[in-house]
Amino acid sequence: MGLTYEQIKTVIDPPPSPKLLSIFNDLEKKIAQHPSCVTEEYPFEHLANIGNFCITASSIQSKYIALILGKHVETSFPTDVMQQIFNIDPSVKLQFAKIKGLEYDGCISCVHEENGFFDLQKIYDMIYLTK
Repeated sequence: MGLTYEQIKTVIDPPPSPKLLSIFNDLEKKIAQHPSCVTEEYPFEHLANIGNFCITASSIQSKYIALILGKHVETSFPTDVMQQIFNIDPSVKLQFAKIKGLEYDGCISCVHEENGFFDLQKIYDMIYLTK
């Protein structure tokens, strides 16, 4: 079961919309249940296998949700996983970017209902560089 809106309201003020939280829970659940998604605590040793990938990070904020997926540079993300990301509710906005790496690379997706765009590099840095 994903996070509930009541749980999110207690830690994020203002909370994201119920629609964004629903999309987050749905995406995270579907992606994590994919047979090639590695859900181990330390997934990197499994990413060299063709087709394997992992959710390396996720973020729920007041104005957006974000997911970062990782894989070995010599593999590709499964097509059906990418379709899940790109076929979300058309009433929200999706920003997507590839993340280049030497051994592992990936992608970041940001879903929001705002006018304009978010800086995906700042979102990435905020997820990985803040403690």
